[in-house]
Amino acid sequence: MSNSRKKSLRKNISISLLIMFLFFCLSLICFRAYSVYHNKMDLKNKQYNNLQTLITELDMTVHELDRLNNLYMSSKDDHILSTYETIINTYLGEEERDKHKYILHPGEKIAFRSLLINEIDLYQNDYHKEIVDILNKVDGMIISHQIYQQISISSTGNYESLKSEINDLIIVIGSYHQKTMSHMNHTLTILQSLSYSFIALIIIYGVYFMIRINQLVIKPVMDSYEIMNKISNGQEELRLSYKYNNEVSDLFNGLNKFIDISQNSFNLIEEQYNRLKLYSDIGEINYIEYDYESKMVKIFYSKKFMDKYQIENYMMRYSVREYMTLVHPNDRKKVFKQLEYINQHENKEYKLDFRVKFPNALSYCYLSTMGQIQKENGQYFMGVQVDITYLKEIQTQLQQQEEQYRLIVENTTDLISKMSVDGTILYSSKAFRDLFKDGTHVDDYRDKLQVSNDNWLSKILKPPYSSQELILVDTEEGEKWISWNNDAILNENNEVEYIISVGHDITELKRMNDRLKYDAEHDMLTGLLNRRGLFNALKNLDDVKTLAAFFIDINNFKNINDLYGHELGDKIITLLAQDLIKYEKHGCMIGRLSGDEFLVLVPNFENEKSLNFFKNYLNKFMNKNYRIHHNDIYLSASIGYALYPDDTDDFDKLISYADISMYECKLAQMERCLRFSKEMFDLVNNKVEMANALKIAIDQDEFDVYFQTIVDVNNENIEFIESLVRWNSSKGLIMPNDFIPIAEESGFMQSLDLLIIEKAFKQFSLLKRKDKYKNTKLSINVSPILLLRNYFPKRIDNLAEKYELHNNEICVEISENTFVNNIEQSRHQIKVLRGLGFLVALDDFGREYSSLSILDKVDFDIIKIDRLFINDLNVKLNIEIINMIIKIANLTNNLVIVEGVETLEQRSILQDLGCFLMQGYLFSRPKKYFLEDVLVKEVIS
Repeated sequence: MSNSRKKSLRKNISISLLIMFLFFCLSLICFRAYSVYHNKMDLKNKQYNNLQTLITELDMTVHELDRLNNLYMSSKDDHILSTYETIINTYLGEEERDKHKYILHPGEKIAFRSLLINEIDLYQNDYHKEIVDILNKVDGMIISHQIYQQISISSTGNYESLKSEINDLIIVIGSYHQKTMSHMNHTLTILQSLSYSFIALIIIYGVYFMIRINQLVIKPVMDSYEIMNKISNGQEELRLSYKYNNEVSDLFNGLNKFIDISQNSFNLIEEQYNRLKLYSDIGEINYIEYDYESKMVKIFYSKKFMDKYQIENYMMRYSVREYMTLVHPNDRKKVFKQLEYINQHENKEYKLDFRVKFPNALSYCYLSTMGQIQKENGQYFMGVQVDITYLKEIQTQLQQQEEQYRLIVENTTDLISKMSVDGTILYSSKAFRDLFKDGTHVDDYRDKLQVSNDNWLSKILKPPYSSQELILVDTEEGEKWISWNNDAILNENNEVEYIISVGHDITELKRMNDRLKYDAEHDMLTGLLNRRGLFNALKNLDDVKTLAAFFIDINNFKNINDLYGHELGDKIITLLAQDLIKYEKHGCMIGRLSGDEFLVLVPNFENEKSLNFFKNYLNKFMNKNYRIHHNDIYLSASIGYALYPDDTDDFDKLISYADISMYECKLAQMERCLRFSKEMFDLVNNKVEMANALKIAIDQDEFDVYFQTIVDVNNENIEFIESLVRWNSSKGLIMPNDFIPIAEESGFMQSLDLLIIEKAFKQFSLLKRKDKYKNTKLSINVSPILLLRNYFPKRIDNLAEKYELHNNEICVEISENTFVNNIEQSRHQIKVLRGLGFLVALDDFGREYSSLSILDKVDFDIIKIDRLFINDLNVKLNIEIINMIIKIANLTNNLVIVEGVETLEQRSILQDLGCFLMQGYLFSRPKKYFLEDVLVKEVIS
């Protein structure tokens, strides 16, 4: 620590805080001055605006007086005279000022002269004279007109000169105001800059202050805390350091002195402890003497030994015979021989371990006796005895464990070996020897290894000195897979001393894993590669220059399963797989992706023409015939294909593109393989984008309900009104045909239906308040997926109650495709709906092939004839079909509604056939109603 003059930390902190406070006060002063000056500027602007308003009114008053004077001179109209006098009275303060005009102090009787002079004095007295001169001239102009005295004297030209003077005054005052505002803005900018500067200085100085405090106090304290922890953990020669010369340095110096004192004290205590420990350890040692002449053994026992074996005297004398009685019978012979050796030799060191049992001890103890012959007035053997009972017990346990380990190693099925760095076998287990026989070097076994790593021995001699190998060995019992774990053992010089290798037979595990891998990558029914297997095979393909992916889907395979059963369906899939797998010999990869979907991959074809062979074969799948269990099964397939790298350079996308082209083939009902094109991708991409937008639109309720009326042509009454949906998107109005199919494919139809139904109920409840729709019923369209939900009838029953509608005022329209494969469930739902009082209509009747077949299977109230029959009523067949439907409805007491009526001719023909309920553009287009409590507006779609 420097001996220079000590700097006061407290004083530095106080000065820093004082400086920051000074900056703070200066910033407050600047902000206050800025606020006062800003208010003054606002007042100046207000006064200027008031003055501008009055001058503008003065200009307007002069203009109006001049205009009215000229009108009166030409027309002598008393009404003009009255208006003129009103303006004069307002100007002179004899009448209240009009509050609707652009003037100050509305509703007060104040002379204009007083207002204007007062405002000019408030704003800038320098223009007082100019204002008074103008006002005098205005007064003179008023007197010169003499309208109120009925003197017909024309006074023209006064207004133009006054107008010029007023405009000049406006310009002069405006110029003055602009200069004043510029000056005041400049002053405000300076004050604002000063305020921000002082705040910035406060922040900068505050940061500097915190950094300085951290350097002077916080960081040294934290560093010292770490040093103190190290000292507490026993590290020596550590001291606290503080490089600054202030009050804190005294604290650190004091702590260092305390550490020195503590360290010295600790060293003294440690030294004393070591001495005590030494004395305690020595306390386990007995001192022994043997006198040749007297044949007596004298032993001086330590106190600890006496306590341990309950010996009464610390010094005991024994004759050789007496001492021999204490020695274990098995050790007496070697003790007696040791005494004889001592009698025969001199200046020799002797050591002997034997067991002794003292009279009061419970068991024998092991004593190690060490000493040598000394000649002092005779011959003596002098030495020490150490109790090694505990060491002997450990040694015995180690021997037992070593024997156990030896037995384990010899009887284990693992292959254990110990070898030198050059590969010489130093030790091997029985299992190792049985497998590799009597070889003495690793090279002796190479002829038995079918799969191995020849470099494993050289690698194990380098870090990390460990390796794991999997080898295939040819044995008398057959091929075996052995998993080897090799570890190098290092000596004290970090050099490899020897290598331990442990091998484990994992043949069964490998076979099981191979089987599991095969099962995971193959279809259990056909044995073909599954989706995972195909993709893994694609990843392992090398040098692929071209690749064709054919995606095959069996048409209407679900119907075959439903009609003939899944057992026959599985048989068909198996036969198809057998036909396809024949082409694996041509280098193709065949896979089954799902129930009725197959994938054929043709790698490295020369050009697209060379694929004709495969395309011609696959085209056979378009019309395939199988005879199974006396059943003739006719199959057709949709096949799409894509090419790598022409269509894409990504294998995953290649299969997706083939899938897309297959789907387009299915939609187009083509009877040939269809090649992928960019237009297909764009179409699918657009569908995905629309599906995403549709989900957001449902969540954000971007749908509107439109209504189209159904009219009774006999009396022109609106009997029904059908709710229709339109998507009011950011791109414009989207019609149902453009988004309903996507909603059905994407699984959003149920949510969309519920949203539109509730909106329709709500708007219909308001619409019925109009007399025109008082007796009208609401018709709603319901998708098959919603109709077949068990909760649907109760849901719309609750909605009708919520919006105070009667159930018999609601008609549920059901399309024919609802009944396909769902006839029983559909009958149940319709029965529940009609039981609750709802009407049920068969929508688009006649469009599907099953129309007539469902009439006797479901209950309904209304048949809606599809517009398909209305478009061409000149065709006699259409007339007969409509006539037949009407007769069926009459037999069942059901109503008939005709859709798509657009012309008077169609109306007339249908009316003659007995159709009275009609719907179509002839009567109304779909409309959107803007409703509150009553009908406000209709917008036609």
